[in-house]
Amino acid sequence: MFAVKGARALTGRSAFAKFEGAYHGSYDWVEVSLAPDPDAWDDQSGNPASIGGSESVPKHVLDDTIVLPWNDPSRCAAILAKEGSRLAGLIIDPVPSRAGMVPVSREMIDVIHTAREKHGFLIISDEVISFRLSYAGAHPLFGLRPDLITLGKIIGGGMPIGAVAGGAHAMAVFDHTQGKARVALGGTFSANPLAMAAGLAAMTALDEPTIARLNQLGSDLRAAINLAFIERRIPAQVTGSGSLFRLHLTSKPITDYRSCRAPAPKTLQAVHAGALDYGVLLTPNCSGAISTPMDSASIDQLTAALTQAVADAFTRQPWEKWPGAGSGQGG
Repeated sequence: MFAVKGARALTGRSAFAKFEGAYHGSYDWVEVSLAPDPDAWDDQSGNPASIGGSESVPKHVLDDTIVLPWNDPSRCAAILAKEGSRLAGLIIDPVPSRAGMVPVSREMIDVIHTAREKHGFLIISDEVISFRLSYAGAHPLFGLRPDLITLGKIIGGGMPIGAVAGGAHAMAVFDHTQGKARVALGGTFSANPLAMAAGLAAMTALDEPTIARLNQLGSDLRAAINLAFIERRIPAQVTGSGSLFRLHLTSKPITDYRSCRAPAPKTLQAVHAGALDYGVLLTPNCSGAISTPMDSASIDQLTAALTQAVADAFTRQPWEKWPGAGSGQGG
């Protein structure tokens, strides 16, 4: 929210761009088209429609939020060519969990950079989840050059926390040392002593060798689970990057929000509950992250638990009877 406000103050514009299905918190503008239904996916031009994240969203929010298709450079270039001059900023998670946990492509990054240079909007990299992918955060891995970066979760060691980072020019919008700040930055959890202490401990432990180890464990996990699905002829897969992973109940390619949208949410819930029976706690959409206490034995346990939980769900409700079977829309 503060990054969005900062971009507006710096540019004098109000509109924002985001990617379909990407989650960036519970601010009206960034919740637009978070989980749109298929019958409302496209507008009259065939591009992703701006759909409110809840029924209470004002129409002007939808008018000022441009929705982009994930990893579709040509369509995004066309949309940004049309709308870029009125944008204050574009927000992107380099590995968006709810949009399939498929990493952004270099071609997509090039389109974003070119549009920024032409139209003058800011790029905000949402690394609340993906910051863990490298010691310098997610953006360097993909060649992204953001103006602002949003952080949370991991920098608080699990405690409530949020932060905005960036270059001196962009961060000056929050500066209150020379008088009233152009954008006031504060909140209930700002500078909370317990969160600061937990965050310092977490960041101290998360050094470069540790991140490299976690990323390798994540790669091992995804490879092991996907191999197990193939060997057991289970039409499912795991996507992700580094130490992040997400399960999809389809063998069709996962490319964006639409291809990963669950056709049978109750079945995914069954997998989530089944994993709990085997001692594994995942997010409701069956995604997760490798953490510092984990080792290769943890990966073996997680592989076995998740594979069996999915197999159990298939046994209870055969795939060919599931709504959307074969449509390419998985978990």
